[in-house]
Amino acid sequence: ALGWPLQRIISAAAAQTRRLDLIGLAGAAVLAWELARVSGSGGAVYLGGIAVAAVAAGAVVIAAAAPGVLGGVLSRAPLRWIGIRSYGIYLWHWPVIALFTARAGTQSTGFGIRTAETAVAIMLAAASWRWIEAPILHDGLAATLRSQRAIIARSIAAARRSPRRALPALIPLAAGHRGLHRGVRRP
Repeated sequence: ALGWPLQRIISAAAAQTRRLDLIGLAGAAVLAWELARVSGSGGAVYLGGIAVAAVAAGAVVIAAAAPGVLGGVLSRAPLRWIGIRSYGIYLWHWPVIALFTARAGTQSTGFGIRTAETAVAIMLAAASWRWIEAPILHDGLAATLRSQRAIIARSIAAARRSPRRALPALIPLAAGHRGLHRGVRRP
């Protein structure tokens, strides 16, 4: 996907766009098949499975950049929303899975648990996009850090004037603290 000039893909003729759509659909089919059939711990992953997935993903990326059907479908607002936050979802999914496993145990791998893990990872990615990534992309790291520092300073000053203003922040902290110590016997 990186080897083809983007301008050439964007301005592809109708016949070439149809071929790119077919290549992209084949890539998506291969990825779906690997998702359903290849275990993350099986030997097939290391005996070419990763390389096949990389080539298939490249085919989808090329087709998504073209003005064809696949590019049109993948440019829909909900999919773009997920795409913009996909790196954050990727970063958050593993800690979320680890925390759910620590809380529910390794035997809890049902549909409900997986759905909750997915929802929490997406929510955390959306929050980190909203309050960390987008401000840094828009204003730069230094300006964002100055702004966040000012917000924290104002919050601390407000809590000093009226400690009740700190109460909303203390409730989730207290709930998290109680949850961490649940099940621990005290002498």
